Amino acid sequence: MVRPVHAAILALVGAIALLASPATAQEFFMIFNGRVNGTDGGLSPGAGDRIIATIDGQSASVQVSPSGLFEGLTVIRSVNTPDPVTFTFRKGSTTYALVLAAQDTTPISVEYAGFNNPLAAAFSPTTVNGFIGPRVSGGGDGNGNGNGNGDGNDGDTADVDGDGVITVYDARLVLRFIVGMRQGVTDASRYDVTSDGIINTDDVIAILRREGEEAVVPAPGDDDDESQG
Repeated sequence: MVRPVHAAILALVGAIALLASPATAQEFFMIFNGRVNGTDGGLSPGAGDRIIATIDGQSASVQVSPSGLFEGLTVIRSVNTPDPVTFTFRKGSTTYALVLAAQDTTPISVEYAGFNNPLAAAFSPTTVNGFIGPRVSGGGDGNGNGNGNGDGNDGDTADVDGDGVITVYDARLVLRFIVGMRQGVTDASRYDVTSDGIINTDDVIAILRREGEEAVVPAPGDDDDESQG
């Protein structure tokens, strides 16, 4: 008898095989360019930060320049329905909403309108300009002074893509890494969901067991150590 979790893993393996084989279905492309603006509190874009576009639980990301500019953020789908694409900003292990105006709390959302030709999408990119909004997931104080700068993962390790929700796409990212699809990976530690120093199917199972949960965001420290010093 195949357990539900194991069946899900087999389904993921099949999905990876399809990803690795030549495409047989129509694909649609939507490309975003834009800018990320800082906050009045001093949180601003820096080298290595990323902008993430999420639609139907699947995410795509691209690096942001130190000045906050990004381009070529490409979302590829097999359907061209006007589902909402939402945007977040990732600094180290901490993810923030990307909002339309400073002090806003609602993430930017754009209807998906893909092109069946990637060149057409490249020549007709959608512009997204926003401000760094409220923290969505991950640890760190978000002030750019040491916490949340990428030195370790203080957030929910099962939320691999940092979009605030634990989904099958997080499991797929880990499985892709396991089977050797590692192009563009610069920090392998984020795939070690169980924090045992090994990236294997145990990490995939740990994610699938929590599928659909919101990522756990640790509460800010209460400085107990300082009060006792």
